[in-house]
Amino acid sequence: MLLSRDERGTWLIDMKVRSSAGDRSLQIPIGKHRAIDRLAWELRRSENQS
Repeated sequence: MLLSRDERGTWLIDMKVRSSAGDRSLQIPIGKHRAIDRLAWELRRSENQS
């Protein structure tokens, strides 16, 4: 599972699921969320300080 953002700023949950029929991919849009924006900013900032 991965959290990503599209070009319009909408957050998406990207899921890849393995099954007997093969790998399946699913994107679930969850909208724009300031809390997720803030978390992403904090994570980028902490990576740059390392």
